[in-house]
Amino acid sequence: MTRIVEIVDKYIEYVTSDIQHHIQEEKYKFVALNHFQATFDINSDDLKSNIKEAFSKVFNLADGARYYPVASLIDIASTTPDEVRSALRNLFDQNIPEEERIRQFQETMTPLSQQYSINKTSAPYNMDLRFISLLLSLQFPDTFMYFKSTQVETVYTKIYGEKTGTRGNDPLRLLKARDLGKEILVELESRAEFPIIRDAMEVSSEHNLWFAQDVIWHEATRSTLLEAVKKFIEDNPDWRNDPHWQLTQEQIDTAVVSFKEKFSPQILQKLSDDDLLRWIPFRQESTSDGLSYLLEHSPIIGNMGGIRGGSAGKMGYYQGKDGVWKTNRDKPTTREDVLHHRRIDVEVLNNMYTHIAAGDYVKLKEYTNSLKINSVDDESRYKAVVPGLVWVRKYFTVLFPDKFLELYGNSFVDKFEKIAGIGEINGNGKNLDYSLWFKQMNKIAAIARIMDITNYALSRIVWDLIQEKDQKEDKIMEEAIQSSTPNISLNTIIYGPPGTGKTYSIRDYKDTLIASQSSKFTDLIKGNIKESLLYLFQKDNNNPANPFDIWRSEKFQMLQEYNGRTRSNGSAIRNELADNDVLFRRVEQDGRVLYQATDDGIDHIRSIVEAQNEQPHAAIDDFYEFITFHQSYGYEEFIEGIRAETNDSGSISYSVRDGVFKAFCRRAESDPDRNYLFVVDEINRGNISKIFGELITLIEPNKRLGASEAMTTTLPYSGDKFGVPKNVYIIGTMNTADRSIALLDIALRRRFDFKEIMPNPLLLSTNVDDINVQKLLSSINEKVVEKIDRDHQIGHSYLMETRTLSELRSSWYSRIVPLLQEYFYDDADELKSILKVFINKGETVQFDGDEFRGAIKGIYEETQSTDSGIQL
Repeated sequence: MTRIVEIVDKYIEYVTSDIQHHIQEEKYKFVALNHFQATFDINSDDLKSNIKEAFSKVFNLADGARYYPVASLIDIASTTPDEVRSALRNLFDQNIPEEERIRQFQETMTPLSQQYSINKTSAPYNMDLRFISLLLSLQFPDTFMYFKSTQVETVYTKIYGEKTGTRGNDPLRLLKARDLGKEILVELESRAEFPIIRDAMEVSSEHNLWFAQDVIWHEATRSTLLEAVKKFIEDNPDWRNDPHWQLTQEQIDTAVVSFKEKFSPQILQKLSDDDLLRWIPFRQESTSDGLSYLLEHSPIIGNMGGIRGGSAGKMGYYQGKDGVWKTNRDKPTTREDVLHHRRIDVEVLNNMYTHIAAGDYVKLKEYTNSLKINSVDDESRYKAVVPGLVWVRKYFTVLFPDKFLELYGNSFVDKFEKIAGIGEINGNGKNLDYSLWFKQMNKIAAIARIMDITNYALSRIVWDLIQEKDQKEDKIMEEAIQSSTPNISLNTIIYGPPGTGKTYSIRDYKDTLIASQSSKFTDLIKGNIKESLLYLFQKDNNNPANPFDIWRSEKFQMLQEYNGRTRSNGSAIRNELADNDVLFRRVEQDGRVLYQATDDGIDHIRSIVEAQNEQPHAAIDDFYEFITFHQSYGYEEFIEGIRAETNDSGSISYSVRDGVFKAFCRRAESDPDRNYLFVVDEINRGNISKIFGELITLIEPNKRLGASEAMTTTLPYSGDKFGVPKNVYIIGTMNTADRSIALLDIALRRRFDFKEIMPNPLLLSTNVDDINVQKLLSSINEKVVEKIDRDHQIGHSYLMETRTLSELRSSWYSRIVPLLQEYFYDDADELKSILKVFINKGETVQFDGDEFRGAIKGIYEETQSTDSGIQL
């Protein structure tokens, strides 16, 4: 109990130090609880609408980024309300043992969620313990506690020295957490301050476990990030001397005062049209005194969290060097349209400023949520997204440098969520909440005051912690991948006779491994380094840049990863820029050598982008590659090889080019949290030793990068060190009519698991115009097995789409008969013994109508076997 006393002590001290602030932040939970209990009616005639209203105030307690349990419950209730009603009634039945009713709810609702959820990305997970605990704690707040596993595990382990359990969906975890909550509540209720806190939250219940959850949330948040920052400072005693962190608070304060004099929301309201047009858009003449320049490039403010790079359009609008005003999607517009939207920006900034300055994040949430992002009106939609823009986050961080952490981009904030222990930060789930970033980052900024460091320094520490976590996650990647896909081997060959659906079965692997993943590669192009450089110049309004700055930029590195490259460095980029005066020009600026694209270069990349935009691909394509082996396929296409290239002057040069598998592995290596699927169709038709080369050993699971016996090899042409990542799944397909497994390269057989797919007549119709297609296929295959072997059977897919006699006749003459003629090319008698009257003197006989029906039935009616054919 000593540890519980300490935890409650810290909580009481924290809350009573500023009880009004705590009420503003946390009262919504109790408002949601009271609203649910006053609204929810399990017997409602319109259960879907009742659920929607009852959960309307739970906010981030339920739906979040890629996690939509309330939305899923509503989806299911709109289709099968009786099943939902029964499942909830069972869950709330206190006569049933707790563990049993939790398990029954999971078993009932998870498949319904997978079947009926409109947003499929969260379907397998959204009926988890977290959501079940929310349902139970809303219905029985004195008996159950809201369970957020990351928070509960932190505190439970600290108190008891062990986790609540090992299996994520074990109901006992929720019950153990609840028991911890009861112990915390007993200690909390013994404190004289507790009635004040309870009354402030307007909760009448004497024993409400939501308060225990509040204590756990506070302890988990405090310990998770604060302790990490403390440890960082202890492990890096000279961190204050690092030039990377040399901005002082005095320097920041001076720069902020100057910034406010030019660009506070009050000043923005008074700007003339010309001045207002200069404060965001880029243009041909200098804008070094504009808002966008200060936020991105100024020596002090520009370093208060970087938002450089990418398109000038990230500021909403810009003016190209051709003088044309353009939208953030590079579409031409008018000066009047830009001015109109700049005034909208000013309006939104002023409204947000009022609430942020007062520290009222509840009011900020109400304001941002009042902006209708789904409105059919373009102006309303534009206004609604302003609070979530990266530059707006930085704008308010500069105005209030002690309030917010200097971390703005969504991808980095997503990573930070994992180490902050504070819950969702971005507010970019199904129910958008652009105010959440401001609220959460304000909480985190308090650590700077506790540690007596600047918020600027805290932001740098956090950035290092994010990078450190990325490195640690690389080491545990294999366990994470294997636990999420326990029944799928890293190397699998799917084999069977023709027409059994081997290639079609890849769909199941895609669904299991990669279908629910969102791509981290957005707004990028496929292309070589030259094209990547041109693309970056185009997106940055062709601003001159230094080669080494380009190399260090996040966007260039992302392009490298997306295209499977890792070898380029600053010198290589400089040489690319200096050697091609048709596409790039040299610019001297303040004594520095910079480069930008020529007009021809911009035209060149625009044509490439337009061509790629005409063929958009789904996010799943970033994790998936499909190739087919053939007799002439080689190492050069698969791994790497030397290719001849002709430049614009007609000279021939030779360079090392990455093959498709090497490039795919490089991309997967840069993205270890996601699965990647590489499919080789007709794998048995290629020369395996020639194609795989030294990689035949590296694909073994225990030889993958990061595995227990990880191996790399030095590639012969490039000299690169190369290994195969653990998140790359290799699936091969092979037609056993072409080659038996016994004849496969033994090195390949030893490194792959094999999955057989045989003909399944049960998938076919028993009555197509009085013809039993199941018996037809079984009869033919019995004879093929008898006369040749089981590897040459005919697959069911040849007859899957036969619903009429005409369709059956078409499939019969165009697919089945030619395949059997190929099998029995030199033996007309054997062919006739299978096809009967369809063969006469070695030639195929054509039948129609009743004659065709009778001839077909004559093939299988003499066969009495009812075997399905699956194990022939």
